[in-house]
Amino acid sequence: MRRDALRSSYRCRCARAVSCNYVSRPDWDTEDGSSWSLRFPTGTPAPFSSPGPLRAASAGPCPEKPDVAAAGAMVLSARSSGAQYDRDQLIHGRQAAMMGMSMASPVIAGLVATLLEANPNWTPDQIRTALQGASTHPYAEIDGFGLVRAGKLP
Repeated sequence: MRRDALRSSYRCRCARAVSCNYVSRPDWDTEDGSSWSLRFPTGTPAPFSSPGPLRAASAGPCPEKPDVAAAGAMVLSARSSGAQYDRDQLIHGRQAAMMGMSMASPVIAGLVATLLEANPNWTPDQIRTALQGASTHPYAEIDGFGLVRAGKLP
């Protein structure tokens, strides 16, 4: 990974890719057989997802944020043996249903890593352009360029 590209992305808040959370799973069954539901439609921005800190005209030269969106609401994730979970999160012996930017951000980070592996000389702007070009736009007023579709990346 190019260190200068990473450093330059930290110099300006405009260079950072910001994502919002999409609902990837509205309901699930826990290990004890209980059924849970968020009652949010799949494929829509999660109600708890921020529309981004930089939407106002006062943001200055920065473009509107978030840039893109990724699955972040009720993602089935690996469980840590040292972590504590609410009983409604426990799925089978090794998974937990989790939500938030801690779920969406790694998806975007993984896509960025994949793009950098294939294109090691790309700049942060080229990476963002590729992510935005592979995104859908159903909720542009909330999620920027939309949900990134990994299969559409160059």
